[in-house]
Amino acid sequence: MKITRIIAFLTAGIVALAFTGCEKSNVSPKAADPESVKFSVFVDPSDSDVKSVVVTHNGDASLTWYGFLSEDLTSDLGELVSKKAASLSDKDLYAGNGHEFKCKTLAGVDYRFIVFGVNLDGKVYGEPVAAHVISSLSFALTPGELTGETVTVNVKHNGSDSNTWYGFITDDLETPAEKLVESNIPSNASEFMTGKDKDLLFEGLEPLSTYRVIVTGVTELGTFGEPAEITLQTAKYAQSKNYKLEYAGFYEDPDYVYINGLKVSVSDNASSKYFLYIDSAESVTDIYSFLDGAISSASGNLLSLASRYGVSVNDILFEGSQTIPVGLRNGKYVAVVITFDEEAEYAGDINWIDFEVVEPKATKVNPDWNLSVLCEPGSAADVYSVTVTNTVAESSYAYPYYLDFVKKSKVDDAGGIEEYINSVEAGLESDFEYIYDHYNYDMTYYGTKSDKYNNVPKGDYVIIALGFTPETYLFTGQYAYKEVSIPDSSASESPARVMSSMGFDSGKLNRFAIPSKK
Repeated sequence: MKITRIIAFLTAGIVALAFTGCEKSNVSPKAADPESVKFSVFVDPSDSDVKSVVVTHNGDASLTWYGFLSEDLTSDLGELVSKKAASLSDKDLYAGNGHEFKCKTLAGVDYRFIVFGVNLDGKVYGEPVAAHVISSLSFALTPGELTGETVTVNVKHNGSDSNTWYGFITDDLETPAEKLVESNIPSNASEFMTGKDKDLLFEGLEPLSTYRVIVTGVTELGTFGEPAEITLQTAKYAQSKNYKLEYAGFYEDPDYVYINGLKVSVSDNASSKYFLYIDSAESVTDIYSFLDGAISSASGNLLSLASRYGVSVNDILFEGSQTIPVGLRNGKYVAVVITFDEEAEYAGDINWIDFEVVEPKATKVNPDWNLSVLCEPGSAADVYSVTVTNTVAESSYAYPYYLDFVKKSKVDDAGGIEEYINSVEAGLESDFEYIYDHYNYDMTYYGTKSDKYNNVPKGDYVIIALGFTPETYLFTGQYAYKEVSIPDSSASESPARVMSSMGFDSGKLNRFAIPSKK
């Protein structure tokens, strides 16, 4: 598009003057405080080899100044101004405000137009300014992230940060870019873009579709330069707006008592049932290849489950908004919600999230757990047989727990009971030759339970009960504890109900990776 409009603020007649490759015309001045004078330079970026450069300032019309065109784009601006000012006489200076210079440029050569204030005695004042004058604005477009509904394109150009331009996306793959530019450039200059290195994000696109991104230089006077373009294809899958996923954390579930889950929100526009697929984030290298595999695996699982239990695929699929218990241990995961039809064929809606599971910290004392100790002489001098009992109220019977017996000094060194429980990342272990192996399902107890510790030396100890989720055995954050002194803790009531005592297994308790019952 050719520039046909006149620069709005150029109102006075043209006065021809010799000027370093430029001709100057002046326009009407405006008054301001001389001590705060600031210069502005506007460069018409049209494709002509004669560039229009307009200089204005906010000072009085009597102030003198000078401007010149330089091919030196790298030297310090102050040094260039000092050298130029030293070579000037008062006859070289310009007075007044608002001047247009017609500057002859060479193709392929970039310049700076430099303006500075200078008095008749040669003293420079104010801050010099410079504007980039380019033979033509050219763009380089590089594709960035491509999703099923968005594309990102990086735009670089050879101009200055002040140059304005515009970029848009279209699915018209046939019409020449110059024609599309005419119908897509906004009339409001506030929508123009600036910056020499900028990412453009285009949203609301269709999956697996081809688009063109077109960028062109533009000012209020019109477009200039040759439009640049790039052709891109969106990814295979877009994240559905009808099915959204959110990690719900740990919550009270009627069937599992306490477990972590995924919240699925289904919009009123959704019509298909869905299935969940979850895998470790470590297995994801390319998300779209991962989604291909998730759809295939989920479909196969649906058919297998339907065959095994003699039900239809529809009977297995979920529908509606709900929180689904998943029982995941510590780690990073990717969860996918996928819609299927009654034949276990992908129905076209998919969404996914990355999330991390972190077991709750020890934050809640369970008031239904009552810990007690019975101390008896051991098989040798200065050692004792210690029976620890947790008498559990019926309201807490459904929560499994683990009993631990540690030296009080360890708890004190950690800063307290909660700090001790939360700081032992490798797992809790007792202080004696026998260490509970929590990988054994039977070492987690329900209801009232007693355990016997042999060959315990006298000293101060803490007994601890840690709560876990049923079946999935995740730490719930619940605990109870009691400080005891051995052998002084010999007076203890017998428990109301004592289950059979357990044997000891050599090993290490790891409460962060407890497998399900075998």
